Amino acid sequence: MKYVIITGASRGLGLVVANTFAANGWSVIGTGTSPRPEQLVSETMYYQFDNSDYDAANNFWQTLKNEAGNDPVCLINNAGGYKGGKLQELKPEDYVSQMQSIYFSAVHMTRGLINNFAQAKIVNIISSTGVTPLANNSAYGPAKTAEAHFFNSLQKEYPPEQYQITNLYPDKMATSSQDNSAMEPKDIAELILDLASSEKTLYLKDAFISSLKH
Repeated sequence: MKYVIITGASRGLGLVVANTFAANGWSVIGTGTSPRPEQLVSETMYYQFDNSDYDAANNFWQTLKNEAGNDPVCLINNAGGYKGGKLQELKPEDYVSQMQSIYFSAVHMTRGLINNFAQAKIVNIISSTGVTPLANNSAYGPAKTAEAHFFNSLQKEYPPEQYQITNLYPDKMATSSQDNSAMEPKDIAELILDLASSEKTLYLKDAFISSLKH
């Protein structure tokens, strides 16, 4: 059995990714702070907890280890909502919540994985704004920058034979509203599925992903 764990699976891209993997024979486990979404396929397991809570994250991984044993595991770090706006429009707590939901969720879920599994694939949905700053993006962008730096560091800390870490930097995605110039979430989901399923002698480390539409 192949297990995939998707954070932020209650909506948007995470939900699409979960249903895409389920349709392709994976054992899918979604996590999130929101209740289980109705659109999630019935075969998918769902755990509601705060991924940025280290103890909760580690308990989750210990439970999964008891079930999965030595079966292949892939973690997809996707959690984290978006808070945009000018500096004086954002509240101080917005900066804290962006770091919690994006950076610390990725840190604690990844650490929990490594504490319990000797090998795994890790795919991180970061953002092009984590590398290229934008106006009105001083809370979300820096949290994504911290996430990127964290995983770039881990790529040097662990060999890919142990933890194969892929960072994806998509630009505009049509996750919350229709946008004719944006990428479709299902296309990103299928790319992630290909990366997780690959058994080639190579892997993707860091990739910027842009829409063909303008």
